[in-house]
Amino acid sequence: MRALAALAVTVALLGCDSRSPTSPGPAAPAGPLQIHVTGRVIDFQTGLGAADRELQWTGTSVDRTITGSDGRYKILLSPADHYGVDVGASNVIVPGTGYVTDFYVNEGYCRIWYGVVFDASTRRPVADARVYHMGANSLTGPDGVFRVEFGCGERPDWSGSTAFQVIKAGYRDYFQLAGRAEWIRFTGYNRRMDVLLVPAAP
Repeated sequence: MRALAALAVTVALLGCDSRSPTSPGPAAPAGPLQIHVTGRVIDFQTGLGAADRELQWTGTSVDRTITGSDGRYKILLSPADHYGVDVGASNVIVPGTGYVTDFYVNEGYCRIWYGVVFDASTRRPVADARVYHMGANSLTGPDGVFRVEFGCGERPDWSGSTAFQVIKAGYRDYFQLAGRAEWIRFTGYNRRMDVLLVPAAP
């Protein structure tokens, strides 16, 4: 009788344990966050996609990808505040985990400055911001994208310091020195620079 009673207690205790050898254990820790970026590399002279072009992105790590036959690319990146990309792009901002953005190559003897303007507090694009550089200017579109073109061919008359400026009502003006005009008198120029505009104090 004592043996039967001990067996009954043992069975009862086992019945109280709902775990099963086949029950799932604790969830595995999530992998590191990655940023998915896609877009095109565009030949400035032709407007066509630039095929077989390698892009090197430098943030918290260095990552590379190569464009397809249509100039399109895709890449997974580790999170960073901004990225350098080896197509004249020194400050690329990626506002989310999925982003589409384009780049220009083969500017020849033409000169372009392009990028995206974002709200510094929300990381959303800022439309209708006025961008100035080298005597030319452009408005950002609904997606915050701008492109300032300031001529092709030789400009032996250019001299002095240059500046890049972004102005939008409700935001602090953005101003940055951008090198000497003499440096690009006889060469092409292709620069990508994304900007964070800081909202003005109420």
